[in-house]
Amino acid sequence: MGAQLVGTAATHRRVHGTAVAIGLALGVFSVLADGVLRWRALTTLGNIISPWVVVAFVAGRVARSPRAGGWAGLQALAVGVVSYYVLQGLRFTSGDAPYSLLHATHLVWLVAAVVVGPAVGAAGGASARLRPPMLAVVGPAAILTAEAMYLVMDRQPWRWNLSKEPHRLADIGVFLALLGLALSLPALLTEDRGRRRRAYGALAICATAGAIGIRLLYRTITAVA
Repeated sequence: MGAQLVGTAATHRRVHGTAVAIGLALGVFSVLADGVLRWRALTTLGNIISPWVVVAFVAGRVARSPRAGGWAGLQALAVGVVSYYVLQGLRFTSGDAPYSLLHATHLVWLVAAVVVGPAVGAAGGASARLRPPMLAVVGPAAILTAEAMYLVMDRQPWRWNLSKEPHRLADIGVFLALLGLALSLPALLTEDRGRRRRAYGALAICATAGAIGIRLLYRTITAVA
């Protein structure tokens, strides 16, 4: 019994330590992408929600159960939001306009982290089962696919002239990376071919609805910014 309790405590420390570590990494990454390193692909990734979804999913996957995964996902994203805005505050301490940690946009992202973190973290924890529920397989993949679809609609690549705008290739790289990761999840998490086909069918439907939802989310964030 004593060894079991020690093992459980060690597992909890590992899960929470991982959640905090990747949350801090996410916050630092977001700061670097927000004008510190001016790489187009990095800037794009730093201003979309997909990296946050991936972090919450990984935190939940490490926890290996839906309940623990939900807490781990919440912790990772909350740490990510707080560390990002604290680092931004330190970055902009000088200047005429004081930097406020209580801006409405910051609160929107914190609320989003509280909602998205547990949901995606729980999906990550459930995905560690031998036969994960369909929602755990389709949900995170649908968010990534939806964001790729949204970016395509927003950037309108059919209007590009790549010979004059070669920097647009970075955008194409982001589209393909999101889509490739999303499409790989059902294949990696589902061994049964029938369930895999159903997962891809559900993914197509959910991603379309998700793209509309992401568009509304960004409009809301822009409105309160």
